[in-house]
Amino acid sequence: MAQERTARPIERGSRRELIADAVIRLIGEKGVREVTHRKIDQFLGLREGSTSPYFPKVFDLLNAGLVRLSELDSEALRNVHELIVSKAQDTAVLDPATVSQILYGVWREASKPEHRYLLVARFEFVLLGDRQIAFRDSNIRYFEDLVKVDSLLFAKMGAKNPAAAAWEYGVFRRGLWFTLLIAPPGAGTEPTPAYFEAQLRRIMLETGG
Repeated sequence: MAQERTARPIERGSRRELIADAVIRLIGEKGVREVTHRKIDQFLGLREGSTSPYFPKVFDLLNAGLVRLSELDSEALRNVHELIVSKAQDTAVLDPATVSQILYGVWREASKPEHRYLLVARFEFVLLGDRQIAFRDSNIRYFEDLVKVDSLLFAKMGAKNPAAAAWEYGVFRRGLWFTLLIAPPGAGTEPTPAYFEAQLRRIMLETGG
């Protein structure tokens, strides 16, 4: 029977946050099967059994990692969107060319080798949600949160259907993530600012202009 749990936010600067970050790192570097209380304790240099009072079961460890990754990605997107809006200053409608320059910078940062574990962890969690229904709701909330944040950006760009545009942009972004995993930088697959701009304009056109 699937376990029913309510995902609780991870407190900033807490032991729970430290453990959740370790779960993400371990999943990204070693895979989901490597996540055990003993492995997390070892990874963090803690005494054996230190993580159990915070997350009694492996399910709880994995769910904490998923919740934490969702929080990190949503926060990162909000920061990017705030930067985009600040660059536009008092412009009523954002220019996709301006937006694409910043999105390209974000892509360049995400493609650095030291961030690869985050890309792997995202896909591991997606697969986990597909195989185990207990994680499906957390995955759905994760993607819904990203769509909400992206909708704000598309609304600022003048999209007639920001939610639909945000959903399509999410599909596009996940495709980039997957491409980065199978064809790392240097393999001739790097997008350009012009490529991002073309995709933004295409998505807005296809979802109503």
